[in-house]
Amino acid sequence: MIAPTLIRFFYLLLAGQLAGCFLPEKLHAQINRTNTVSFEVVQTAGSPSVKPYRFSRYELAPEINWTADWIWLDPIKFPQYQRTKTTWLGPEQKNPPYRVFFRKEWSYKPGDEPVYLYCTADVRFRLSVNGRIAAEGPVNTGGDYDDRKAPDYWYYSIYDISSLLKPGKNSIAVEVMSWALEWSEITRTYGGFLAEIKAGSQTLLKSDTSWKAIPDTSLNRVDDWLIWQADKEIPGWQTQASAALNWPAAAIQTGAPATKLFRSGIPELMQATIQPLELVQEKTVESGEYLLDFSRNRVARIQCSFTANKGDTIEIVPFEKMGYTASPSRAIRLIAKEGKNNFRSLNLAAFRYLRVRIAASAKITLHSLNAVFTTYPVSYQGSFSCSDPFYTQLWSIARYTTQ
Repeated sequence: MIAPTLIRFFYLLLAGQLAGCFLPEKLHAQINRTNTVSFEVVQTAGSPSVKPYRFSRYELAPEINWTADWIWLDPIKFPQYQRTKTTWLGPEQKNPPYRVFFRKEWSYKPGDEPVYLYCTADVRFRLSVNGRIAAEGPVNTGGDYDDRKAPDYWYYSIYDISSLLKPGKNSIAVEVMSWALEWSEITRTYGGFLAEIKAGSQTLLKSDTSWKAIPDTSLNRVDDWLIWQADKEIPGWQTQASAALNWPAAAIQTGAPATKLFRSGIPELMQATIQPLELVQEKTVESGEYLLDFSRNRVARIQCSFTANKGDTIEIVPFEKMGYTASPSRAIRLIAKEGKNNFRSLNLAAFRYLRVRIAASAKITLHSLNAVFTTYPVSYQGSFSCSDPFYTQLWSIARYTTQ
C-alpha cells in the first residue's frame, strides 16, 4: 500500500510539472491571438509533448459581433437531414447517421493583417483550406450521463489561417457530423455550421446561403463499428471545386434554439503522428490478421492510406491489453473504392494495440497505417527519479496518465 503522504507528494509534483506551461509571464514568446499555437513537439519518455509556449485567454483576439448565419441543408430538399443525435439528446433517427459537406470558393487579396477564422458547428466538424486541415472542433460544452437538456450556450474557436491562403482563388471544405463520436458530446438537436473570416476589422467571408451543402452517408455507425464506404463518398469533394458544381445552396438554420456563443479560452489540442513499433509504410499485404503495437496506451485518431480493389475491406480494432476479450470499442471498418483510399478518423480511440483484419480479392498496398496522438498541449517542466525503480516508473505513469 502506498502511503497517503506519498500520494499527495506525487500529486503536488505532477501539478508542478504540468501546470504553468502557457502562462505569459513565464515566457517572452510571441503573443498568440488565436486558439491555434505553433507547438514544437518533442519526445519525452517515448511520447509526444511540447516545448514551453505562450498562451493566455486574456491575450486572445476579442469576441466578435457575428454577421455570419448558422447554415445547414435546405429543409425543403432534405427534410430528413435536419436533426442531430447524441447519446442522450435528439430524436430517434429513422435514417442512418449522416454528415453534411459544405464548400465555398472565394477570392483573397493579401494584406498586412493576419487572417483569422472564427468557427463552430453542431455536432462536430473538420475544416480544410485549400485541401489542408485547418480546424477541428468545436470545444466540447460537456454533457453528463442521462443529460437530456440541450445547452443554451456554445463555444467557438479562433484559428489563424494566414499561412494556408494564397493570392486569388481559395477554397474551404467542411464536414459536419450529425451524431456524437464521444459520450460527453452534446447537441442543440439541430445541425448547424457557423464561420466568419476576418482580417483586422474587415470581414472577408462568412457562412450564408452562398455556400454549397449536401448530405453524405458514406460514413456510418452500426453498433460499435464506425463504417466508411469509400465508393459512396463524393470524389474530390475536399479539393476539387468541380465536385460541388451541382450541389444545392445551403440554407439558414432556423430550427435550432437560440444559443449564446462564447469564445474558447483554451489552446487547440496537440496532435502528433505516432507509428507502431513495426512501421507500416508502402507494404504489400494479403488477406489475414495483423497486430500493431504502439508500445504503450495511446489516445489518438487512427488514419490509414491504402490502394485496393473495390469492396476490399480493412477492419481496425483498437484495444489496450493483450489477452483481454471485449466487444469492439471504436472499431473501424473501411470498405474500399477502386484505387487509392485515404481515411482519418474524427473520433479518439484509447489503445495500445490495433488488430487489423484484411479481406481482399488480391494483395493490397498499405501506404501507411498510424495514428495522430491527441492531447492537451502539455509541456513537461522536470523529472523525478529515486533509488526505487518502482516509484520512478509510478511517477512516469502518473504524469503520462495526467497528460
